[in-house]
Amino acid sequence: MTPVRSLFAVGALTASCLCACEPEPPQVTTETVASAVEMTAWMGAGAMAQRSRRFEDAVELYGRAQRARPESPVIAAQLGLLHLERKNHEDATRLLGDAVSKKDDVAAWWQALGRAHEGAGGLEKAMKAYALDPTNVDNQVGRGRSLLAAGKVEAALALLRVAAEDAPRTKSIHTTLGEALLASDDADAALEAFKRAQELDPGDKMAFAGAANAYAAKGDAAKEREQWSKYVVRDCCSDYSKNVAQERLSARP
Repeated sequence: MTPVRSLFAVGALTASCLCACEPEPPQVTTETVASAVEMTAWMGAGAMAQRSRRFEDAVELYGRAQRARPESPVIAAQLGLLHLERKNHEDATRLLGDAVSKKDDVAAWWQALGRAHEGAGGLEKAMKAYALDPTNVDNQVGRGRSLLAAGKVEAALALLRVAAEDAPRTKSIHTTLGEALLASDDADAALEAFKRAQELDPGDKMAFAGAANAYAAKGDAAKEREQWSKYVVRDCCSDYSKNVAQERLSARP
């Protein structure tokens, strides 16, 4: 590992913005100033290690920052996000939960906490986390996906329809709404949603996969083949492309 002390000078500069949302201490003392400077330096060094994908180093450096300022929600959140990136979902839920308990107005933290709970298999907890920021469209889409994964199709539809009305030009909503509509056996409405997603984002490959499945449900083999062909152009080599899209494509006349 790169000696961490040598990173202090650079770290203090690169991480100064991370302390912007820290509350001012009630009393400024030599000790509080020293701990704030130390925390800033460790956070900066940790951010550098994370960008370099030296994850073990980043965990250690953020941990040192947390020991300097254990009350900081920013450090807990950053550690939680790092664990989420590494798919350590239990650690991510613990740290992000700590962060939002101390500072509950950061939408990205609630969204990350929802993803962490999903990764850990806690769908109900994920939905609660998403719900705590109801104005955030990305969170609404994430919550809708959680509901679909839990088999709660009608609840997902109710949520996603409102989200689509509130933010009709948000690309991710319409593909997810199409999936929910298809799960409810409404192929015509699902197809409309997938087509809208394609208009907003021609690169959204799952919008084409969804449209292909909608046409299959309608019994239109020619249109299904057309949509699978467009999907494969956008994704030639993933497992889904090889095992689903290309097999379905070759099975259609």
